[in-house]
Parts: sequence; structure tokens; C-alpha cells
Amino acid sequence: MGMHPSDTLSQRSLSSSRLPWKAKVADIIENGSWSFPQVPLLNQQLWSRINFQPNLSREHSVDWVPNSSGQFTISSAWEHLRARKPINVLHRLLWHNIHIPRHSFVLWLAAQGRLRTMDRMHYLNGEDTTCRLCARVPETHDHLFFMCRYSLQVWKFIQAKAHTRWPNLPWNSLVEWTSRRYQDTKSTNNKIGALIFAATIYYIWQERNKRIFQQLTQPANTVGEAIFQVIRDKLMCSNGISMADGTRAIWNIPWSTMPLWDDGQHH
Repeated sequence: MGMHPSDTLSQRSLSSSRLPWKAKVADIIENGSWSFPQVPLLNQQLWSRINFQPNLSREHSVDWVPNSSGQFTISSAWEHLRARKPINVLHRLLWHNIHIPRHSFVLWLAAQGRLRTMDRMHYLNGEDTTCRLCARVPETHDHLFFMCRYSLQVWKFIQAKAHTRWPNLPWNSLVEWTSRRYQDTKSTNNKIGALIFAATIYYIWQERNKRIFQQLTQPANTVGEAIFQVIRDKLMCSNGISMADGTRAIWNIPWSTMPLWDDGQHH
């Protein structure tokens, strides 16, 4: 973004032109040409930037360059000023029209490595940081989702019951693969895939917390069944989505709960 002359020149330098502070463009035009004040510093830093002649036959107007229409808008100003970063494809996995907010929030933290796993806590020397789910190795994000033996059992259960398959990848690679695989949330099946991923992360994290803070434990299959049922409940009460017969059969969703229209997946 270009700098305004007042950002590079002192008030003393600008005052040396003897132009009033409320001067207009017309004040430096004479006989159809520019008539710049002869101040060496301004000649070098300011007037040299003007490489065109005034057009007196054209009506004066002000154009807002960042907008192709030339009109100033708040949105165009924001787009012009804001810092730009690459689009994070994870957002479509998290924020689709049937997402479960608490699941999406925990998945977002997990994807950023911001959940307070044992490796991120400040423990005194000798404090036990072993994973509470498998009791085998220190707990980290990479271990907890899904290298942990217990988490892997939950993951395999829900994949088998929902008839889905994910590749066996390290956590960060799995997040990236899932984000790209299910980013097109116009597809009902992709929405279901996103729901499964977020719900599994959420329930594994909840099981871990229950073991630490409440001394409560559940078998992996019980957690997997809870994941399946919460997604089924979400699909049962979601309006405006349609499913192929095979998908409805997997989730045990009768026709009476579904809309009468179809998005092309029904056979």
C-alpha cells in the first residue's frame, strides 16, 4: 500500500511550498499545465511522482482505486487494509450447516495443537504425564488422536459402524487429509464425514477428561456407540438434507423423518 506524502515529508517541508493547507489541485495548474512550487525537496520527492498532465476538459471526480467501480465502500476498504493469509481449508470441515458447535470448537483447538494435553502442562519433576487412555506412553496431540491404542479402538468402531474409512496417518497429516477430502459440504455424505471426525475427537477428549477429573472410565465400544448415536440424532433433526437409501439404512433413519425432496443422491 502506497504512503501519503505527509508520511514521508515533514510539515516544515510541506509548508515551504507556501501552498495553503486547504489548497486544491486547481491551485497548481496554470494555462492547462502543472505549475509546481519550486522547492527542491518537493520537486524530488513529491512532484516527480506526477507523470501526467491535467485534463481540463474532463469533469473532476474522485475514484476509490481499491474498488473496480471507483466507489468507496467499507467492505472494499477492509479488503484493502486487512492482512491476507492463505485460506485454511479446515473451516469448511468445521462450520457447515449441520455441524455441532461444541464438537467443532474442540476439533479446532485440537487441529491447532491447543488442547491442554499433558505435554503442554507445566508439571513438577516426576509428575506422571502418561496417557490416561492407554497408560503406555506420554500424552501428546499426536498420540491422543489416533495413535493411542484406546483411541484407535474407538476410531475403528465408528468407522466399521458408519461404513467409512480414513487413512492411517499422523495427526497433522490426518487433519489435512480430512479437511481436503470433506471440504465440499454440499454433499450430505461429506457433511456426515465431517460430523464423524469432529464427534470422534470430541468424545475421545471428553473420555480423557473424565478419567483425569472424575475417575470415570468407559470401554471404547461404549464411546464409539455414543458417537454414532449423537450423529444419528443430529441427522434425524436436520431439515433440508437428503440421503441415499444406503446412507439412511446405515444410520437407521426412516423416510418419515426426511424431507420429500432429493439432492440427486437418491437411487
